[in-house]
Parts: sequence; structure tokens; C-alpha cells
Amino acid sequence: MQSTGNRNTRPFGRWAVRLSCAALLAMGLAAFGAIVADAPGLSAKSRVAVGLDSWYPQSSAALYNRSLYMLDRASAASLRWQEERLSLKLALAGIEAAPANAYAWSVAAIAAASAGFDDFARTAAARSRVLAPNTARVAMQRLVLADIELQAADAGTRDGVRHDLEVARRHEPDALDTLLRNAPPTAEALHRLGASEPVAGTSG
Repeated sequence: MQSTGNRNTRPFGRWAVRLSCAALLAMGLAAFGAIVADAPGLSAKSRVAVGLDSWYPQSSAALYNRSLYMLDRASAASLRWQEERLSLKLALAGIEAAPANAYAWSVAAIAAASAGFDDFARTAAARSRVLAPNTARVAMQRLVLADIELQAADAGTRDGVRHDLEVARRHEPDALDTLLRNAPPTAEALHRLGASEPVAGTSG
């Protein structure tokens, strides 16, 4: 009798396992479908083509992250197509999606300055500095705006720009040298700040 009982319950156990696996698979497919539907680069309603560019971002990671996607599109609008107002609009969307992203604030600051909104550029650069004071990549971006920031700077802003300069000098000396050679307003602003030679060779 014992063996007969065991034989009768085995098919039920197998079916229970199969049903559980099928339920897990269905849940996984539903979750994947939701991710794809909401992915900014995969959803038709949220794709952004800039100029004649494809909607596809330079970084595949941006396909699944709304903030990164908008910042990628903002960079394309600014650097490739010189559509600064569109760049600012997209950068603001990136901030809205991730308000604690210092890179989003620095991209917005550059786009705002290029579009003629200097006050907002200063505000965005200051917010970026609060969020990431020691990140070299973002510090370099803020230094692009040194001439605008220092036009109406208090002591705190001047100290912040000096700190960005030190971070860039330690971690991005080649990029800093290139910036200063190719951006006379930035170089002049830093000279007035008292940093006439932030990197060896930049004065020659």
C-alpha cells in the first residue's frame, strides 16, 4: 500500500513543479516586458532623434536609463548639431529623471550657457559642485564655465572653482591643458583668479 501511494503522488509533484516554473517564467517575461516598455531608448514614445541622428544613444547603457538617455541626446544636440535650446531642454529632462546626478547638472549648465542663460548656468554648475566636488570628469566640465561663474562670484564660488582646478590638475592634466589652450575665456578667468599657470606648459 505504501508503494502504491507514492506512485500516485509523484505525477502531482511533477505537475506542481512544472506549474511553479511556468509561473516564474511568466512573471519574468512580464517584468522584462515592463522594462522594455519603459526603456527610454526602446519605447517609441520616448525616443529622441536629434538633427539627422538616429534615436540610438552612443552608450547602450542609456537605452535603459532615462536620465542617461536624455543626457546622451543633449550632448548630441549641443556638440553635433549646435541646437543649444534643445540640448538644454533634454538636459533638464535628465535632471528631472535623476536630480542627484551631478553630471546631469553640469551638462545642463553648459547647455544653458551656450543658449545664453548665464544665471541658470551658474546655478546648475553650483548644484553640480555640491553633488560631486571631487569627481574629475565633472570638475572639468565645470571649468568650461569658469569665465561665466566668476563674473558674479562670491568667495564660495571662487573657492569652488579653485577646487575644481586642483582636482583637474591632479587627475586630468592633459584634458585641462587642452581646455586652457582652446578656451581663452576660461584661461583668462582662471588667470584673474590667481592661477596663471594651472598646468605646466599652458602659458606658452
